[in-house]
Amino acid sequence: MAKATRFSLSDGERQAIADLVGVLARGAFEDLVRDGRAGRLSAAELKRVIAQYGRRLTELPGSAFDLADCYRLEDKPEKLAIDLPLWTVEDGRSDLTLSLTLQRMGSEIALRIDDLHVL
Repeated sequence: MAKATRFSLSDGERQAIADLVGVLARGAFEDLVRDGRAGRLSAAELKRVIAQYGRRLTELPGSAFDLADCYRLEDKPEKLAIDLPLWTVEDGRSDLTLSLTLQRMGSEIALRIDDLHVL
C-alpha cells in the first residue's frame, strides 16, 4: 500500500478545481463526461447524487480549499487524491464531498472525479 503525504494545492490547481465545481453547479454534467473529468461517473449519476442531496450547488468560496484533504501518493508523485466539501446556495458549506484525482502533466492539470458523496 502506498504511503500518502499531506499536500497543499497551488493556485493553478485550485483554479482548475474551482472551474470543475462551477460546471457541476451549472448542471453541465455532459460537459464533464465529454472532456473526461467525470471519471467513471455518468452525467445521470452526477445529476442523481445532486438531486437526491436536495440542495443547489454553488461556486466554491476561496476558503473551501483550506478544508480540502489533499494527499500526494509517494509512488505516484504527479498525482494528488483530494476530498473537498462542496457549498450549496441554501446552507453554505455542505457535507456533500467531491473526491477527485488531480494529475499534473508538465504545465497541464488533469482532473478526474472519483466520487460525489455525503460524508
